[in-house]
Amino acid sequence: VGLILDLKKYIFTIKEVKYLNYIIEVYLDPKKLAAICNFLGFVNFYRDFIFNFSKLTIPLI
Repeated sequence: VGLILDLKKYIFTIKEVKYLNYIIEVYLDPKKLAAICNFLGFVNFYRDFIFNFSKLTIPLI
């Protein structure tokens, strides 16, 4: 395919980005994070019965 990646052009795991003179920050709401952890703990019991459980739940984290 001839795909080449230049890692110097990409920035990973940043908490804020400047876009159109606005600083956009990503933060986690502690209440929602706790609710997600509780939900994942609850459904973890059923992980053996759910196909691709890890792939289905990774977007929640």
